[in-house]
Amino acid sequence: MNVVFIQFYTNSKELDRWAMGNGFSDTYDLCKSKGDFLWIETSRDSEDIIRLPFKTGTVYVSCFMGNQLVRVWKTALQNPGIKFVAGGSGLIGVEIIDTLPSNMSLSYDSVEKYFGYPDFSGKWKLSLPDVIQPGDKIYFSYEVDCYHCYWAASGAGKCSYCNRPSWKESRRRNTINLELDDCFQDYQKMIRIGSDALQPNTIHLLKQLPNLEPLSRYKSSIRFTKKSADEFKKVFTILGDTGEDGFILSGSFEFPTDRMWKIMNKGYKTDEVIKCLEILGGLDMVVTGGFMLGWNCLIEKDIDDLKRFFQRLPVFKRKLIIFVWPLYVFPGSSISGKYDIDHKIIKGPFYFGYVPKISFEQEVLNDKALKVIEEYSKDKNIEVHKEWIKSWKIFE
Repeated sequence: MNVVFIQFYTNSKELDRWAMGNGFSDTYDLCKSKGDFLWIETSRDSEDIIRLPFKTGTVYVSCFMGNQLVRVWKTALQNPGIKFVAGGSGLIGVEIIDTLPSNMSLSYDSVEKYFGYPDFSGKWKLSLPDVIQPGDKIYFSYEVDCYHCYWAASGAGKCSYCNRPSWKESRRRNTINLELDDCFQDYQKMIRIGSDALQPNTIHLLKQLPNLEPLSRYKSSIRFTKKSADEFKKVFTILGDTGEDGFILSGSFEFPTDRMWKIMNKGYKTDEVIKCLEILGGLDMVVTGGFMLGWNCLIEKDIDDLKRFFQRLPVFKRKLIIFVWPLYVFPGSSISGKYDIDHKIIKGPFYFGYVPKISFEQEVLNDKALKVIEEYSKDKNIEVHKEWIKSWKIFE
């Protein structure tokens, strides 16, 4: 019987390297004992049918983006003799609004749990597609915990724009056993230490990461709290000189004013976030932060408070990169239904949410906020990326 485990990879312009969706690395030997691996090249927008070399069998697919889930659905429709099981982070928060093909199912469990094995019980491994050659730049993940939100699980509730589940069952590593074969020394690596945001009591595990050769680096995420920054600083003293940029650490501002953070239920306060960034900004590494625009509830005071926030920001020793994102309203988020709909995002049986419509007055305030970011970036060693908001009319 044909059994295949599909993982996607892409030639990422944003990362300037091959990005691997290596969702089966934690269970490499387990999957290998049941079938073969198949790498499929994709892109951010590709929804093409997957071409398979057989007409009967079972295909397990690791989806790390929603469009890959759409590809599996289209492929299942064209291949009724093949059973498809899709899982991965690309499923999280997607609403099923129509019947799936009878030969397609979704799994929200870890691969280990699906097959009846303890989580993280295997040896992590990665094999690369043949198209990737020694000397190439590659990006791949090493999971430390699941994709669920520890902030929501703390009892504080979710951020208003978020639809990720909180932890019902913990899936975290107690130790890091990342072992890279000698062949990986021939590649320039960026390794994502996986989690939406590392818990403060998990950050210490990063001390166990192996040092990397020049031109390689680690990347991970935290919440911008002083406790997380203090814990990370202890780790950085050990890993800080690893690779070209040592470490890239990510977080999210969303809209950094106390009033907006309260509306979002973000759990941030300006004083604490500034203290966090003072610690991180003093380390010789790149810090990135997400900034969200498209709100329908801004007031002039938010613009004034935003200016004061940027005035208080430290000058980063390496640099701060701000990625400006458009606000999308996801199904299951607490703001769903509170924004007017510009257009819904529906692909086949999957509902991904909607692009909100805001008033002209709110467009003006969102535009002012963007100008504040750009103004203060010149003096604070901040790099602003806003290519993802070009589709919004207020930024055309």
